[in-house]
Amino acid sequence: MPLHSPKVMVWCGVGAFGIVGPYFFENDNEETVTVNSERYVTMFEGFVEPQLRQLGIDPTALHFQQDGSRAHTARNSMAVHEMFGIVISRFGDITWPAQSPDLTVPDFFLLGFLKDRVFQRHIMTIQELKQATVDKVAPIDEDLRRRMYGNFQTRLQQCIDVNGGHLPDVIFRK
Repeated sequence: MPLHSPKVMVWCGVGAFGIVGPYFFENDNEETVTVNSERYVTMFEGFVEPQLRQLGIDPTALHFQQDGSRAHTARNSMAVHEMFGIVISRFGDITWPAQSPDLTVPDFFLLGFLKDRVFQRHIMTIQELKQATVDKVAPIDEDLRRRMYGNFQTRLQQCIDVNGGHLPDVIFRK
């Protein structure tokens, strides 16, 4: 039995306009790879920007928010983020507070939502896992996105109300 279980490394962008992705970080043999700044930049240049353009979205009109991961905040990663109007990040136009995952839509909503639905059935292979992820991202509709962003605004207001301190209650609504 292998030391580590097979896994996927997946990225999704979430906006009021819809979801970009999923994008799986893999090598040429479709094996999962670690996200580094070069792979992150490749994803933005070869996948994210073309997807946004295909959706008819001008990236310069968007606020892009990310966490402080080294792959996300390396110089070459931050340079590719210039495609967005405003970047909310450790070294972005607006500094995003450290240790604040409950304030990001992918973290407080999308990850749990997808895990709940993807693993409703027993997944046997990496390919099944990837396909199930794709299948469960696709039907996330405008109404659900509107609710998740309403919840996001509630979380932000709560953060303001407690002067950036810990949120008194965790709000999970679907």
